This record gives sequence, C-alpha cells and structure tokens, in this order.
Amino acid sequence: MGRARGQRQSIPLGQGVVERLTESLVGKNFHVFFDSFFTSVSLARVLLAKRIFSCGTIVRNRKGFPSDLKSLPPLNRGDFLTRQDGNLTATVWMDTRPVAVLATNSSPLQESAPVSRRLKNGSTVVVRRPQSFANYQTYFRGVDLFDQLRSKYSIGRQSRKWWKYLLHFLINVAIIDAFIIFKESGQSRKNRYSQQDFRLALAEELIGNFSGRKEPKPTHKPYICQVG
Repeated sequence: MGRARGQRQSIPLGQGVVERLTESLVGKNFHVFFDSFFTSVSLARVLLAKRIFSCGTIVRNRKGFPSDLKSLPPLNRGDFLTRQDGNLTATVWMDTRPVAVLATNSSPLQESAPVSRRLKNGSTVVVRRPQSFANYQTYFRGVDLFDQLRSKYSIGRQSRKWWKYLLHFLINVAIIDAFIIFKESGQSRKNRYSQQDFRLALAEELIGNFSGRKEPKPTHKPYICQVG
C-alpha cells in the first residue's frame, strides 16, 4: 500500500498505512503491533486518541523519541531505561544489543517473567525483560518467524521492476504458508522436517516427469524406394 490519494504530505507513509488499516478498529480498544518501519511517536498518539493501543520497535533517532535515550550510558544485559509521557512509554532494553520499543499498552515499571539466553560457550543466562518487550515478542512473533523463514531461502533475482519483487514475494509467502500448514498437520514422517526438505519435495512434485532435454534427431537417412 502506498500513499493514499489526498493524504497530507506531512503524514509519514508508514503512519498513513496504519491509519487506513485500523479505520474499523476506532474506539474499540484494540491492541496493534508493528515494526520499526511504521512506529513513530505521532502514530502512537494518533492511535491512542482513537482508543487504539499500540506497541512497536522504533529507531532511536526517530523524531520525538526522548533525547536522553538516544545516547545511552553503559548498560548490562537485562538493564532497561524508560521514559513516560501520559500513556506513552519509550523503553530501551539491553539484550544482545540495545533495542527500543514505543508503547501505549503497558506499564513503564512492570517487568515480565525473565527470559533465558544462550551464550557462545553453550551456557545460559537469565535476563530481565520489560513488559512492553514481552508483549511485543509474544504478539509479533508470527511476523518475526515468517521473516526468518523467508530470509533462509530467497527466490528470484534482484530487479528494479516492482512487479517482479512482488511476484517473488507472493510465491515465497505461499511456500512458507504451505510449509507451516504441512508441519501443523503432522503428515511429516521425519522428526525434524526442515523447510529445505519441504522445498526440495515441492520442487520434485512440480517438476514431475518433465524433462528439458530435446529428443535426439534421427541420424540415419530415410530409405527411399523407387518403383517404375
């Protein structure tokens, strides 16, 4: 979806998309989650005024983000800093790296259950986690899982033509959706049936008995019989 006809140029493209997609949710106290491409302070305020609560990762240099959270002091893993303005909270959490979330649907002081992280040496460590990040990771997990699956096996080639990118994207979506449904159906005979196994099986089914080899032309000359 691009910029709608008549949409003010002052509204960022991502904000305009979210506003149009959530028109049917106005006044119903729904919670929406999105990634950093769409998240902005202005979008969070607009949605909150419409009684739509939101949560999303955000780039720390985005306009309106608290200036003292843009340059961080040294933080240990599990530490987090939060700033609040009414129902709007901005939180920076140190996981493997600093990550920022902007939310209107979580308490700034509440923490969720800690999470375990595996270290390079094979050991695990327990890490504190703010509630806003727990909400985001819980309800945005499907999109993250899809992005992980899609990034492993890309199809098509780079092209400046948008319709080719869209075509390859939709084909990849269909393959990933089919793989997830196949896994959920329990039809796999392998305990660890990977996406690669599924794609290879799918390719074999699509190819079938087709062969791109041309039939060899006869090398002998036809026998001609003359009568008379």
